[in-house]
Amino acid sequence: MINDLEIILRNRNIKAFLDMIRHSEGTATPNGYRTMFGGKLFDKFDDHPHIFFAYKNKIGQVIKTSAAGAYQITWTTWVGLKKGLGLKDFSPESQDLAAVELIRGQNAIADIMAGNFLSAIARVRHIWASLPGAGCNQPEHSMADVEKWYENAGGEMLAA
Repeated sequence: MINDLEIILRNRNIKAFLDMIRHSEGTATPNGYRTMFGGKLFDKFDDHPHIFFAYKNKIGQVIKTSAAGAYQITWTTWVGLKKGLGLKDFSPESQDLAAVELIRGQNAIADIMAGNFLSAIARVRHIWASLPGAGCNQPEHSMADVEKWYENAGGEMLAA
């Protein structure tokens, strides 16, 4: 399974889509793969940091999250991905593989590779709260922003 994901990761549109997610999640920085929710950094890539933070969402609910890394993957999601994929650590490479697996789990790989950007966003937006239309009561970016980040990273979209 890892080999399949590594092949998928070589695709130009997949790379651009991952870059877009990092921009949307606020982790398209030199320390993005070490960033926990709220901007704090963790030191080691041996495993997900498993640290929970409380915050108030847009409707005033106090939520706890363990989101970490370039794709802000939560601890509970990571545990399943790590076991299912046989990942040994929380390195940038493992985080990229995990993100592709999350995308694949939503049947969005073919859309991304074919340039069906809007369809791919619709399929994965509930995974990343910052994507347009996520509906998670957290700040969302506009479709114009995510399209710009995707295209700036070399992603190609089908003409509308």
